[in-house]
Amino acid sequence: MSLNGPKDFYTTTMRRSLLACLCILLPMTTQAQTSDQSAVIKALNAVPVYFVATASGSAPSIGAQQQADFSPVFLYSQEAKIAKTELEHEGATGLNVERAELGVLYSGELSKKTKGLKYGLIANPTQLAAAKRLSANQNFSEVPVFIAKHKNSGEVLTLKQSDGTLAAPLFLEIHRIEAALDELAKQAPNTAGNFTVEAYPLSAIVNDMQRGALNPENVVMIPPVN
Repeated sequence: MSLNGPKDFYTTTMRRSLLACLCILLPMTTQAQTSDQSAVIKALNAVPVYFVATASGSAPSIGAQQQADFSPVFLYSQEAKIAKTELEHEGATGLNVERAELGVLYSGELSKKTKGLKYGLIANPTQLAAAKRLSANQNFSEVPVFIAKHKNSGEVLTLKQSDGTLAAPLFLEIHRIEAALDELAKQAPNTAGNFTVEAYPLSAIVNDMQRGALNPENVVMIPPVN
C-alpha cells in the first residue's frame, strides 16, 4: 500500500480546533531495536481515513482520477464525499463513503479485505502548501506531519497523557498545532515565541517508528477535525 496517491485530487477548507495540555520539552526517544509493528499500527490507528467504494467493496471504475485497481484515500470525510459526488456525476452508481483507520490501511489489511485493491493517501492541498512553506521545499509532495520544537534546544514539545506518561503530539493540520502553541503561550507566557513548527513526510515518520528511531508508544497522532 502506498501512503501517497495522485496530488491535487480535491481542495478543502480548514477546520479549527485546539489541543490542550501541551507541557514539557523532551528529545525524541531513540530505541536500540526495531519497533513492534503492532505498536506502529496502533499509533497510526488514531487517524481515521475515508475512501469511496462500491457496495461490493471495489473501487469505482470510471472517472478521470480513478483506476480500476486504485482508490484514493482522504484524511477528511468531506473530501471523500465530494469525490463520491464527482464520480456520480460521471455516471458511477451504488457508491458509499467508507471509513477505516490509517494503521489498518498502512498494514495492508484493508487491501486484503477489498480484493487486493491499491490505496493511495491524498495530501490535503492546504496542509501540503503549509509543509512546502515551512520546509522551504516546493518539491514536498507527501502527506505532511507537523511537529513543534524548541528553537534553541531542538527538543520536541510533549503532552502529558492520562496515565501520566509523556508523548510527542504529531499534528496532521498546521492550524491545530499553531492554535495549540497559541494556547500554550496564553497559559505560560514565558513560552511565547520559543517554538518553531517543522513539517515532515508522513512516510518518514512511519519509517522512523518502524526502525526504532521514534518510539510509537511515545507518539500521539493528532488527526484532522472532520
